[in-house]
Amino acid sequence: MDEKEKEFAYRMYAQRANELKQQVQSIQHLIAECDSTEKAIDGLGDNALFSLGSGVLVRASPEKGKVLAECGRGVLVEKTRAEATEFLTEKRKRLEEALIRVQDALDETVKGAQSLQ
Repeated sequence: MDEKEKEFAYRMYAQRANELKQQVQSIQHLIAECDSTEKAIDGLGDNALFSLGSGVLVRASPEKGKVLAECGRGVLVEKTRAEATEFLTEKRKRLEEALIRVQDALDETVKGAQSLQ
């Protein structure tokens, strides 16, 4: 492989590594969001304040310990707090598995770039 080909290949590895790093950060953010949502469900009392945005809040009482969970494509499903917590636990598990796969791909990409040096 000549120098131009090596330089091109190295740039491709670097671009792929940056994309994978962004994916890692996104997944880590989603995992943290699951954790904070789970804590919010646990701390949900009879009266709570909910943000509507732009500094506007509404006081509300959860209906009989039920919450709404988005199950995909904007579809909401009513769940008990325990069901919602289990839903978040499963989601977190899937995210952690995805994180491992992306980190493995990142490690392979870094090794590929290092092999060019």
